[in-house]
Amino acid sequence: MEVGEGTWIGSNVTIMEGACIGKIAGSSPGAVIAAIPQDLKFQGEYSNVFIGDNTTIREFVTVNRGTKDREKLPSEVIVSSRLIVTWRMTVLWVIIA
Repeated sequence: MEVGEGTWIGSNVTIMEGACIGKIAGSSPGAVIAAIPQDLKFQGEYSNVFIGDNTTIREFVTVNRGTKDREKLPSEVIVSSRLIVTWRMTVLWVIIA
């Protein structure tokens, strides 16, 4: 787990193994970052979540780690320079830039 300089972590935020959070980012209360994916194809493989600089994860948002699906896609989730306000973000692979 890595957290960049100037990043604010709210109360009751859960940051799990595989998270890398950029500079001047923010996590509001109750957010969960890098949780184990809910994808049934997940078999315990190592995967990551990269939260880019200047990104805000709002209250109670969950950003799950990616899954490795038959070697076709990277097993990482990348979120950058955005405000994420949905309750749950379950993805196999996404780049938001």
